[in-house]
Amino acid sequence: MKNRLSARGFTLIELLVVIAIIAVLIALLLPAVQSAREAARRAQCTNNMKQIGLAVNNYHSSYGAIPPSATISSSGNCSSPMVQNYQDQGVLCRVLPYLEQQADYNSINFNYGVRGVWITNGQQTGSWNAAPMDESVWAGDWGRSNATANITYVNAFLCPSDPNNGGNNQFFINGQQRLIGTTDYYWNVGLSRFFNGGYVNGPTYSPGAMDCNMLNGGQPAGRVISIASFTDGTSNTAIMSESQQSNSGQDIDGLGMVYAGPSWNQFLGQGTALSPPDWLAAQSCQTSTGLSQDYWWKGEFALSGGHNIYSHTQTPNRRSCYWTNVNSFPSTSSDQDFAGATQTMVAASSFHPGGVNVLFMDGSVHFIKNSVNFQAWYAIATPARGEVVSSDAY
Repeated sequence: MKNRLSARGFTLIELLVVIAIIAVLIALLLPAVQSAREAARRAQCTNNMKQIGLAVNNYHSSYGAIPPSATISSSGNCSSPMVQNYQDQGVLCRVLPYLEQQADYNSINFNYGVRGVWITNGQQTGSWNAAPMDESVWAGDWGRSNATANITYVNAFLCPSDPNNGGNNQFFINGQQRLIGTTDYYWNVGLSRFFNGGYVNGPTYSPGAMDCNMLNGGQPAGRVISIASFTDGTSNTAIMSESQQSNSGQDIDGLGMVYAGPSWNQFLGQGTALSPPDWLAAQSCQTSTGLSQDYWWKGEFALSGGHNIYSHTQTPNRRSCYWTNVNSFPSTSSDQDFAGATQTMVAASSFHPGGVNVLFMDGSVHFIKNSVNFQAWYAIATPARGEVVSSDAY
């Protein structure tokens, strides 16, 4: 009788050893895979910003100036202001034709502003939440007249590393609820205008916006900015960066939240060359306790000029604040100026580990670390303050 050979299988110990080896290999490979994915996302983000930079320069070739953040035709004074035309369409809105978004651009009625009510002879003629908006959407006539453009998401305006959608407001379009488009890319307003005689010193402008605190109704950002304005050099001036979107309009602490910060005049006349008032204000925003949550729809209304502006007062990936007790026009509260957001301490921020992408006027994009010295960060904030800064400083 022939002997049968019995097949030998894995013992339990051997099986456990194999599983342990596989687990170790996965643990070693997973960070590398995640790192490679983030590198790809960051590269796509950089490419988006380069596209926008090229669009801005093409816009300049057509109009002889970079796009404004808003234009306001107004009359009256600080005690009795009246608006004839409030166009809060921002930079991203105005460069749509140069990003192969001509149809989206053609759908926009520039007679109505972003998140603003239409006012005729001092009288408001529309409500904030009339159809087709959801009853909780604060959008005014812009929503009624430009809902199609507002619900259009443009891939070039979104950083793939950001998992959030900045808001949760919706429009009713053809019987469906559609989210309002968002963005991760914010235009540079420079440093605080309150330490510059009331005038905006970054590469942004909003003709018609009035300041009633320092300028007695004068325009804080009325000058038109062209390539000739960049006397510090186009390769030395930041025009746009990233800012994390809020978490679907939820009041959650973090870089997607904007807090009510110090009063606009709290640090006037204070500071030194090594610790200027902007830096004092930035530190106050970071270290103050009990600051109220002021705005948690960051990134919403991608086409708005006033919403999507950041400041160099804060270095990257730090808490964002608004200046408070500001008297300006047009404005919807003492904390926010939707005619160009000239009262902002919103910081550049991102989900990229260690820093943020920054677009310069020459079209280049640099990754700037969180550890950047604030003097270098302040130097690239303005186009014409005469600072000398080496590229290796950031």
